[in-house]
Amino acid sequence: MGMNDLKFLETVQRTATSTEERRRMKVTDKIDRYLDVLSKEPLKLPARNRWIFKQPDGTFQLAIMYGSKALEVAKGRHGIACASVAQLISALKVVKQTVSEGKLDQQIELAAEAIRSGFKKN
Repeated sequence: MGMNDLKFLETVQRTATSTEERRRMKVTDKIDRYLDVLSKEPLKLPARNRWIFKQPDGTFQLAIMYGSKALEVAKGRHGIACASVAQLISALKVVKQTVSEGKLDQQIELAAEAIRSGFKKN
């Protein structure tokens, strides 16, 4: 395939997305990164990991974050307990589907507001 085989455009147009869609994409993109990391052997979590915490007994705790704020994934619950890496991957896939369907939009909005309030001057 050479340059002559490519289809060229005059301009590149972004598709219009709503605030909710952009926020969902931000969370799902991060979930995709963690799924990629977890699929590799041996398991090596990123140095700046704020989502997955390995416990001394070998289990994992997962916090779904929007910025620096943990999302409330169930009423009064901000984390998910996972017994293995396979369960961790499964949990991330379920949360990704839930976020994509817009079921966590309210929690993401609350986290976004909390982050924005930290930048407001008194």
